[in-house]
Amino acid sequence: MQPWIAKSLYAGYPALVLYAGNYEAILLPSLGGHLIALRDTARGFHFLHEPIAMFEGSVDRAQSESMVAYFEQPFAYGIPVLFPPNRFQDGWFQFADRTYQLPINEPETHNHIHGFFYNQPWSVLETGIREEHAYAILRQQVDTHHSVYKYFPHTFTLTLQYELSAAGLQQQVDVWNQDHTSMPLMLGFHTAFQVPFSPHSQPEDCRIAINIGEKWELTDRKLPSGRKQKWDEMEENLARAGGVYPFAHPLDAHYNATTGPGPNRAVLKDLRAEAEFVYETDPQYTTWMLWNKDAKSNFFCPEPMSCVVNAPNLNLPDTVTGLVSLAPGEHWSAVSRMYVQPLSLHGSVEPISEQPTLA
Repeated sequence: MQPWIAKSLYAGYPALVLYAGNYEAILLPSLGGHLIALRDTARGFHFLHEPIAMFEGSVDRAQSESMVAYFEQPFAYGIPVLFPPNRFQDGWFQFADRTYQLPINEPETHNHIHGFFYNQPWSVLETGIREEHAYAILRQQVDTHHSVYKYFPHTFTLTLQYELSAAGLQQQVDVWNQDHTSMPLMLGFHTAFQVPFSPHSQPEDCRIAINIGEKWELTDRKLPSGRKQKWDEMEENLARAGGVYPFAHPLDAHYNATTGPGPNRAVLKDLRAEAEFVYETDPQYTTWMLWNKDAKSNFFCPEPMSCVVNAPNLNLPDTVTGLVSLAPGEHWSAVSRMYVQPLSLHGSVEPISEQPTLA
């Protein structure tokens, strides 16, 4: 199929739909720039957890009920943008002698969580076809009049580009600091895999493999203590190429990504479908947050982040936390990819990363 783009509706909301090869990708610019769906239309695969896919019955019922679930928990669907990502203790941090106070939106922990842009409308900067790719570029232009500025007082531009081809989906993020002072750069994505992605499979047919490294100990407020922990048996298998059953037990944990050549990877394998969905993230995303909710909800979130949770408050070097200082006029960019391929290891347990040695 030749690549093309269409304007459409997803559960009644304006959507951009990209087509190329057997792939279909759906963006919701008005709902946080959310990539809500990535599908293989030839095989009926749904790689991302979608709100509409949760329901059976009439289209009207699916549309009305599904978006209630979406608005109750938007981080459980598609690929929400986290800027800044995850939790900040008491919604507070300091950077370059400036104090930032973010809204407390997780009252049970008295933390701020997940930043500003996951529920902000994004402008559509450009769409088009180039060579064998369909693409769309979304933008946040933050100035003194933007609603985010009172919490994050910097002028900057953030663009999110999705490019679809017969080889899969590429995501490129660009940040330009247009301010006269340095700004903290902290970015992540709350990517939610559908488990299983094949309509003919069950969760038990699936394995997840991720290149996790050192595990950060989390407090009862879900914040890093600064100490590291050893892996349990599930995590040992998670770090092997053959992977582990995604719902072996509830998981809400934070890890460094392993260092090495090439991108970081989260691979969801479907043994019955003999296919695997590969998520390659830019090496600048130095950590993973992994979440499977209650281990009963048919989704698994491998969340790439450019920094450790609560990074500015950890009293650790930036080289450890991943906190980036973006100078005036400086530009930051990262590229990630998603694609499906034939199952490569059929349940092998060859290691893809090693259990870290703790100091």
